[in-house]
Amino acid sequence: TKARIFNSSLGSKIQYSFEDEEQQQQQNKSYRYQEPVALILHASGGGFDQGMAYGKALLPKHRLLCISRAGYLQSSADACPRIEHQCSDIVELLDHLGVREVIVVGMSVAGVLALNFASRYPERTVSVILLSPWVPHGNRPPIPDPPLWMLRMFFGSEFVKWAAVRLVGDAMAGVTKETTHDERRMVDAILQTLFPVTERFTGFLQDFTLMKQTMSREDFLKITCPILYVAALD
Repeated sequence: TKARIFNSSLGSKIQYSFEDEEQQQQQNKSYRYQEPVALILHASGGGFDQGMAYGKALLPKHRLLCISRAGYLQSSADACPRIEHQCSDIVELLDHLGVREVIVVGMSVAGVLALNFASRYPERTVSVILLSPWVPHGNRPPIPDPPLWMLRMFFGSEFVKWAAVRLVGDAMAGVTKETTHDERRMVDAILQTLFPVTERFTGFLQDFTLMKQTMSREDFLKITCPILYVAALD
């Protein structure tokens, strides 16, 4: 599925990929996607491609809409991205594509965006799935920004990131002796979506701003849909 660019009224450029239903039906005449569309919001260091890799494994029967969040790949970045603007941009994209309601999947720090979207647009949100999420409550201690030189060393070099993934990628993904061949293929596909790292560096930096966002109790109470929260003890 090809990636496209959508320009919002706020001046944002959003890279997205929306599964082609007609192409699926040409390959399999009896194939029909289940409703609603699944909006996949990728984790730190990812992009629309990471969303597709995860989405196909998690929700294979739903049509996937995957975006590159602000600053990732070809999506534009703001000096101080406002969460309400990002949510508004997503709604404009949904309107552009003729999508009324979505399942919102938020991975890692994108849990902040997923919950904010559900709070601000409950009429567009059927359900929320949070995968190892960063939850924007106000009881968390302040998050210090990591040294920029350290981030540049890791994210400014394709070789350094490749070597790190080769060394600890399996451990990060929880690969064990019991991992099946299909699971191994899925892990490899997801790890590949961390590259090229230099095109994801700006978005990664902006994620530290996103992590500092908080939601009030009143904001959480505006969420009317079911929420599935998935996290591992490790």
